[in-house]
Amino acid sequence: MEATFSYKQALEKYNQAVGEMKRIQADHPDGKETFSAETTEKWSRAVADLAASRGAIELELEIREAAQRSEAFSRASLPGGSDGKNLGVPEPRTIRVAASIPEPRPGDGVAAWLRYKCGRELDGDVELMRARGITPRSNEIVIARDLETGTGSEGGYTVHAGLVGRLVQARDRYGILRSLGTVMKRGSGEPFKIPTNNDTANYASVVAEEGDSTGGTDPVFAEADLTPYKLDSKILKISEELMEDAQFNMEEYIGEILGARLWRGQEYYACQGTGSSQPGGIASGATSALTAASATEVTASEVIQLTSAIDEVYRGAPNARIVMNSTTLGEIETLVAGDGHYLLHHFADGAMTIQGMRIVTSSQMPDTSTGKKAIAAGDFNFLAFNEVGPIRLKWLDQLYQGTGQIGVRAYMRSGSAITCPTAIKVITMA
Repeated sequence: MEATFSYKQALEKYNQAVGEMKRIQADHPDGKETFSAETTEKWSRAVADLAASRGAIELELEIREAAQRSEAFSRASLPGGSDGKNLGVPEPRTIRVAASIPEPRPGDGVAAWLRYKCGRELDGDVELMRARGITPRSNEIVIARDLETGTGSEGGYTVHAGLVGRLVQARDRYGILRSLGTVMKRGSGEPFKIPTNNDTANYASVVAEEGDSTGGTDPVFAEADLTPYKLDSKILKISEELMEDAQFNMEEYIGEILGARLWRGQEYYACQGTGSSQPGGIASGATSALTAASATEVTASEVIQLTSAIDEVYRGAPNARIVMNSTTLGEIETLVAGDGHYLLHHFADGAMTIQGMRIVTSSQMPDTSTGKKAIAAGDFNFLAFNEVGPIRLKWLDQLYQGTGQIGVRAYMRSGSAITCPTAIKVITMA
């Protein structure tokens, strides 16, 4: 049964849990791998206490904010401007407002909304900001004023949930390979490489009783470079006229455009990145199964050779796919296999397969042209993404003041690479 706390008890338990976790981290700088069984138990207990107390604190803050709004509504509604004290209206509990800024109304424009949500004029009142849904340093998205990041009066608080939702929706639409790959979230942005190996050539063999074991082929070891790079959405300029349009949903507009730019960029490097001074991916890390006879088109036989070149362990994996862009898919639609049937099979649910492998399209895969790796197939669980820190949104309210515009810019840090080259193979155009 879940424990319940008073607000004061929750704050005390929260601080105790944080203190315990800090002490454990200080005593074990090399990470959880060095924890003893007793320390692991203490850490787990602190994490559980942190989660339980945080829920109680957030509930209390929601109640306080609701009470404030109820009081304001009651005073505005009662005749003669009465504060309701003589009419049975309960005295609400309130929280400290250091230097409040009014919640923006429809028509106030994005500048007012950004100022409010950034918490610039709240003078570090964390309780009030949390009550308004502005949580410091979440892992979703951070807003910063001008060209600086920070907290409190200089930015560093999360953006409205509607904008975050739009960014997430854009990720789901444009991050096709990300949805199939392995995503790592890390807090540090230093160069990051992980070892890879290919041991598919080895298998167990029968030996005589008390017989000697024969030598196998040594696994092939290499490294996958997942060093994160800064991906910049470039500046989106918003006119004052657009900001003042009460019928225009500014959150959706900003989230859709900047989100599409970021996730398209990440997808591009996962498809065509070189891995040199930029993220890598299919083009730099996948194994070439064959070179097409033509520089501009593939044959049914070549596509079948590609799928057949993939080890059955990878070909039958849950994230096994054939990836190409829509133009290449249109070319393959007309290909006929040796048995006289179309190579591509359609199903009622919209799925498409070749040789039993499902097809997905990514707009960032290259066309069939000289030297390009236009079609990839295999287990995309071995395409890894290293995302460092939150998405950051910068509000440039002074840069374009002379032209009556506000600039908004988003950026993220991301790296990508294939961690097992033989798990994903490609057709290389002639």
